[in-house]
Amino acid sequence: SSMQSFALYTVGALWVEDSRLEGGEVVATSPWPNTVGGEGSRATFVRNVVVPGVGGTTCGLCVNVDDLVMWGNVVLPGDGPGVGARATSASAMVLHNALFGGSGPGGAAFHVAPNTSATLLNNVLVAGVGGVAISLQWIVTKPAQLTLFGNDLWGAGTLISGGTQLTTVEAVNACAEPFCLAAGDNFSADPGFVDVANEDLHVGGGSPLWGAGVDPTPWFGAALTDGDGDEWPGTAGWDVGVDTE
Repeated sequence: SSMQSFALYTVGALWVEDSRLEGGEVVATSPWPNTVGGEGSRATFVRNVVVPGVGGTTCGLCVNVDDLVMWGNVVLPGDGPGVGARATSASAMVLHNALFGGSGPGGAAFHVAPNTSATLLNNVLVAGVGGVAISLQWIVTKPAQLTLFGNDLWGAGTLISGGTQLTTVEAVNACAEPFCLAAGDNFSADPGFVDVANEDLHVGGGSPLWGAGVDPTPWFGAALTDGDGDEWPGTAGWDVGVDTE
C-alpha cells in the first residue's frame, strides 16, 4: 500500500483479472483508503472482487487513464462515504458489474469526472444510505457524458446527481439532460442478490436481472463470461449484473 493505502497503484497500462483486492485502513497520512488507483494510457478490470478501505472516504476502483474498461467486477459496500468506482478518463466502458456506493451525500456507486465519456451497460449500481447510484461532476466547459442502457439503479432517492437531479428511471431513460448522449431500458428494482454480506452476488430465479439487459455488442464486441465461466447471453437473454445462466 502507498500513502493513500492502495492495494494496487500503477502508472502506465494495467490489466487486472480474476483477483481480490482489499483496501487499507485510514490513518493520519492516509485519509483516503482507496483500493485501486492508477494513471496512464489504459486500465482493464475483469471479474475482480474489490473490498473498499476502512474509514475515511473510500473509493474501490479509481483510476485516471485515457481508456478504462470494466466488466464483471464486484465492488462491495464500504463502511462510510465514498464511491464504488470512478472514471477519470477520456473513454470508459463499464458493463456487467455490480457496484455498491458509500453512504452519505458524497456516496455513489459510480462517479464520472469532467471530460469523461462513460458508457454503462447492464450494470447493477446500488446506492448507499443517503447516496446516489451515479454522480457526475458537471462543468459546462468540461462536460461529462453518459450512455446508459440496461442498468439497474437501485437504493437511491436520486438516481443520477449532476447538473440536474434525476429521481426516476423515466427521467433517466428520457435522456433529456445535457450530460446524456443516449439511454434506454434502465430500471430500478431490488436485484435479489443471494448474500451480499458474504460476497455471494448470484441471483435467484425471481430476480428482475434475468433477461433485463441489452445486447452490448454494438459498443463492446469481446466475448463475456461470468465468474462461474458461464457465457453471456444466458438462456433468458442478456442478464444484468455479474451472474448469468
